[in-house]
Amino acid sequence: MVKNILNDCKKYIFLITIQCLACDPDLSPQSLEEMTGEKGIINQDLAQPHSEINADAGLDAHTDADTDLDQNLSYQEDMFNILTDMNLEFDMEGPDSTVINPETEDDQVPTRIVAGLPQIHDFSGAPPDRVNELIQRAFNGLGLNEESGPNERDRVFIGLRYLAWIDETGFYGKINGLWLLNGEAQNLDFISLDGDRPVNTFAVGERGAGVWPSGYMGAEHIEVPNRIPEEDDDPNCGIFPSFCAQYSHAEAAPFTNLRIPTWRACNEGSPTWDSHFRPYLIESTEEGLRLMYEGPLTKRGDFGGSETGNHCHEDWLFSDGIRRRVYLRVGYELFTDDGRIDRLMQVRNPAGNPEFGGDTSFIGGFVMTSWPQPHPLKQLNRHVRVTERQAQVNWQGAPVQILPGEWTALPNNVPEHDIVLGQANQAVTLSQMDRLVTGRSFTLSNHGPDHRDSGFCLCVVHGAIEMGGGLISTAVPNGQLSHLATRRLTIEMNGFLPEKWIYEAENDLEHQIGRLDEDGWSASTNLDEPGMLSFGPYSREWGMGSSHRALFRLMVDVADEREEVVIAIDIYDASDDVVLARQELPRSAFVSPFTYQNFSLSFNTEDRMGHEFEARVYWYDRSYVRLDSITIDALY
Repeated sequence: MVKNILNDCKKYIFLITIQCLACDPDLSPQSLEEMTGEKGIINQDLAQPHSEINADAGLDAHTDADTDLDQNLSYQEDMFNILTDMNLEFDMEGPDSTVINPETEDDQVPTRIVAGLPQIHDFSGAPPDRVNELIQRAFNGLGLNEESGPNERDRVFIGLRYLAWIDETGFYGKINGLWLLNGEAQNLDFISLDGDRPVNTFAVGERGAGVWPSGYMGAEHIEVPNRIPEEDDDPNCGIFPSFCAQYSHAEAAPFTNLRIPTWRACNEGSPTWDSHFRPYLIESTEEGLRLMYEGPLTKRGDFGGSETGNHCHEDWLFSDGIRRRVYLRVGYELFTDDGRIDRLMQVRNPAGNPEFGGDTSFIGGFVMTSWPQPHPLKQLNRHVRVTERQAQVNWQGAPVQILPGEWTALPNNVPEHDIVLGQANQAVTLSQMDRLVTGRSFTLSNHGPDHRDSGFCLCVVHGAIEMGGGLISTAVPNGQLSHLATRRLTIEMNGFLPEKWIYEAENDLEHQIGRLDEDGWSASTNLDEPGMLSFGPYSREWGMGSSHRALFRLMVDVADEREEVVIAIDIYDASDDVVLARQELPRSAFVSPFTYQNFSLSFNTEDRMGHEFEARVYWYDRSYVRLDSITIDALY
């Protein structure tokens, strides 16, 4: 469904049009074309609000209108197909339809339009220029290309605790980017940084290299199994607990993971990055913003034994062998000053359909980071805690008991299979340390009448750490909506702050060679001999943890494909005269000339309490090199 804001009453044109169709059987769906121009732009003068729809009353009031809409559902489905075929766009030229004054009534959404950025729903209270700067830094830090990255047709929500990229191009308003903030309106800033690069809380572009998760459609996984065999399936494919196909929204990001051919079978025919999915509901709430989207459930994975891709992107297959359209509604409740994100989910089973579901649920969750190589700041495979009752996971054939109220350290070895905690029936927390850590501890909980299936997956096959479970396992009668299910991700904002040490090259480190050079310390081939560009600081503090990461911020004058080594970076235990980690950097490791780039080293200081440590840079006299700083992060 689609929404455009009217000049006077900000009503939802598509909902209004659908309601008119439901009430007036003489008004055909093709009448939409009379309300639109050649490019599918809705003519606001011909669209009149309907008295029975209060677009500003919220989701619950809107649900009442859905009951009426189902009376002439065939019109709605025709409308959906027309809109899809027309790739409907809207005239966003008028000032009232593009910018809403943040000081208007509570039922209006604060929106700013900035050239080159998505629509900005700013709830932060921070200066607009600062907000724009943070958004641009966050997007730049993903490394995504122009085709798949954030663009003007997407949305951004920003409050005091997080900034969310709501991706509407190729996705049904999916949050593919989430950056954590410090909560200070007049000094708003990121709290999770990779050097100076803001780190996405989710897996998309988390390392800044523009990489989409290979085993997922973006930063969230949604699937619902179907047990009805197709003509080329094994006829026994649907015997519990097996299934014949997986259904979901059709979205843009293709599956590239070679270990999941069942999912890759349905890549062809998926929406493109240019496909634009708009919300049918967007409103301010007392605590922030609510958005809802709707799209048909279609086949997205071929699991019946054939992997041919037959019937991909077709409607739900019922037990009588007939395909009928069923809709999945998804959305978010986002909060201005709270570390919660509520993922909302609801099924609409149109009138005339058989009963939907009841023998399965919508499985999935938030895709947090890659696995088994998680981002260093998101090593959520380290510790788990449950709140109410004992749980257990199987780790390479050995049970791991998870006791309530206690932090359980998970094994260090990487298993050959997925590690899954399901049906936990309680809140589940993953953390990098054996405590709540600001920006590095996350709690998953389900809310509503159907909330038992909470948990996580260290998914070796799909290649990521997921936090989620199952939602909506109850049957949905024809012409009805399911309950509104909520999957909540709570980000720890008031926990332990991990240690971080930043050493500026020109002030905090020692040197054998080189000189002060603008904001750093450099060596040049025509002035210096090989030697230590920097060494020190002989810190005794790094031994207080066990796992650390060093970030060396460096640049060269010429970046090309030559493999000649220009510098070596290392971490040195001066007390034991031992190198803990070392890496040689060739010229080809640098992307651009005269541009700072971060290089990381992971090292362990376990059983080295009180030792003196150095972070060193050795220069080989083969290139101009400048060092800006070295940052040491305590990981756990």
